[in-house]
Amino acid sequence: MKKTILWSIGAVVVIFLGWRAYISSHGEAYFREYLDGAKRVQQNVVRLELKKYLNGFSSAEALVEAHFTGGDVSPLRNPLPIESRIDYGPFFFSELRPGLLRITTHKRLAELLTKEGAEELRRSLERPVTIDYRGIMDWMHVVHEELSLSAVEVKEGNVSIATVAPIRIVGAYELSNLKGRWSLTTPRIDFRNPKTQERLQVKGLSAGAAIAEIGKEGPIFGRYNLKAQRVRTVFVNAGKREQLDFGGSMHIGLEKRTPDLATLTLGIALHSENNATRTLWKGIHSASLDLTLKNLGIEGLRRLSALEKERQAIQERLATAVGGNDDLAMQKAILALQALDKHWIDIYNALLIPGKTALHLDETIDASQRSRLVLDLRYTGQPLQGDPMTAMISLMAHADRLAEGRFNLTLEKSLAKRLYPNGIFVLDSMVSKNLATFKGGLYHLQGEIKAGKIIINGTKYAPQELMMLILM
Repeated sequence: MKKTILWSIGAVVVIFLGWRAYISSHGEAYFREYLDGAKRVQQNVVRLELKKYLNGFSSAEALVEAHFTGGDVSPLRNPLPIESRIDYGPFFFSELRPGLLRITTHKRLAELLTKEGAEELRRSLERPVTIDYRGIMDWMHVVHEELSLSAVEVKEGNVSIATVAPIRIVGAYELSNLKGRWSLTTPRIDFRNPKTQERLQVKGLSAGAAIAEIGKEGPIFGRYNLKAQRVRTVFVNAGKREQLDFGGSMHIGLEKRTPDLATLTLGIALHSENNATRTLWKGIHSASLDLTLKNLGIEGLRRLSALEKERQAIQERLATAVGGNDDLAMQKAILALQALDKHWIDIYNALLIPGKTALHLDETIDASQRSRLVLDLRYTGQPLQGDPMTAMISLMAHADRLAEGRFNLTLEKSLAKRLYPNGIFVLDSMVSKNLATFKGGLYHLQGEIKAGKIIINGTKYAPQELMMLILM
């Protein structure tokens, strides 16, 4: 029995050491694969060069230079040297996780800055700020990473003017296609102005991203969200100190529905935490907005992404020319930026698909009563032709035939008076002409848009005709 146990332990040790030897022999190749994935996650804003790799049986030491390609990034060092320790698997007992590599980096924030920047940081911070990174590449070549930034307290003289509690970023992504999830959390952010007593406090801040696809030519398909449990701000308005106290969230997403079509979503939600905030918000307790753009052409999104990358590259050339007082290079860059404007027609035609692209909007406002706007429209315009000026004129001339659909509005009158004081006349006029109803303190208006006409109660009106009827 004892021999069996010893033989089993021996076999496990041999397998473990054999696997580690194999990983060690491929360690640099695995690390280069990891760097390539990190570069693609950064969308080539940072170019990473492996300058040194000292390999061993159980671990290695690596030196990477990060080159920032987006122009001046001072006070960051550029290039920025990053030393890392690489530990080899096949298993990391401290994390209880199987893996090929574990990459760890420990830095002080001052080490990332130029000499002048580090000195300014030293004078501004109450205590040194440290950055710790740990990333594990598992057997399936998925990277699990965590980055922690210690608490930051900024001072001005002997007075603290800003505090950012520890920040933690956690993520996991596949190296083959960069699908993955990331989250950022910090319990507290606090900015203060000792002279004016103005202040901004954010509690329970969290942000996240879930990436479904990062194409070589764009766009990035995925979902992003931002949430703050509570935001408190004290500010001076017309000599009077005011206070806002609210919470909220936002999300935005781009999802591929078919190989050719995508859907864009946007959601915003806010809620007040005290009466002072509701007073500043004209009596609004909470508000939400949900917007969906269905069936956008993916080819249009790709062209738009490529155009923005080209625009960014030209703007970088322009910034370099301005910094070097190179008039000829400045003129070339300005002409190149102007030449990009002609591409908007192709992007427009590829992005909006007649009969398919649709807009859904749902906006809700809660005050003493609930107001709501629901809008459902389908794009019915036609592809644009000709030069940019001709296309723009055509677009404006046929603006009333770009979409068809339905609308439904419920609006509290007391809220309308506060938000749209000049619009009450229009709403009351619509009620008097049987275009809308008013009951229980709420306006109700619904109708349809079709073939360039606005249809209310079965009657068709041209937009100009309806406006004249309301105003007469």
